[in-house]
Amino acid sequence: KTGPKPKFVPCKQTSQNPEFVNRSTFSCPLCDTKNLTCEALVRHAVEKHSHGTHEAVCPVCVSMPWGDPSYVSLNWVEHVRMRHKFEYDSYADYTAMTDGKSEDQIL
Repeated sequence: KTGPKPKFVPCKQTSQNPEFVNRSTFSCPLCDTKNLTCEALVRHAVEKHSHGTHEAVCPVCVSMPWGDPSYVSLNWVEHVRMRHKFEYDSYADYTAMTDGKSEDQIL
């Protein structure tokens, strides 16, 4: 039996429904291209931003229950290439994530 889902509380005013965390589409933190799936975000990053290294907060990681919006990847393109090769939905039970300990909920 699982308890209630943790309530999403935005750090600033947003038009996003606070009852729903969008883990389906993301914006590129480097150029603000919008509505990219995780797979499309990785492809976009590699195709458009592979020149040099770029520091950025990963929008995929931030959307996760364990995401830290203050964590900046020093090489964001390599981060998404290596860390987001698959969809978390296939491996994570978000309803079980109430204490922030992702290692307990990753299947």
